[in-house]
Amino acid sequence: MSEEEAFAIGVPGLEEDSRPKGSCLLSLAHLSLFAGGFVFALGFLNLIQVRPQGQLTACKSNCKNIATALEMYAEDNKGIYPLELSRLTQGNYLRIIPTCPAANKVTYSNYRVFGAGNHYHFSCVGNNHAPSYEWTGKSSDNYPGYNSDTGLEEHP
Repeated sequence: MSEEEAFAIGVPGLEEDSRPKGSCLLSLAHLSLFAGGFVFALGFLNLIQVRPQGQLTACKSNCKNIATALEMYAEDNKGIYPLELSRLTQGNYLRIIPTCPAANKVTYSNYRVFGAGNHYHFSCVGNNHAPSYEWTGKSSDNYPGYNSDTGLEEHP
């Protein structure tokens, strides 16, 4: 045994370490991967919940845009609303009838004019926003909607 080896025996920090070299760094890498995966999973679950709410918000915006176009049409036509939404695209009121982002199609097909032509109602037809309305415990059929007298109908 050399003099250096004899000196190192029993001196803290100088004796042979039984752990393989780099094992501490390997443990930190595993911990980092686990933590990163956990954060990613939480973020992904949050995105799954955010998308339906964003689609509902966009659909409400579509309802408001259609209502604004209907008001502009009525202003130009002695307070009378059109019998069909398609009339809005024939003037300069709407370029196209918007599509519901959740259904990926035009769903505002239940537009009705009543009274002397000075009241209307329409809604997003179908159960397109069920995930966003689960908290109500009610069916989300035909919501959101818009009524000329009461405005936006947001939920059942």
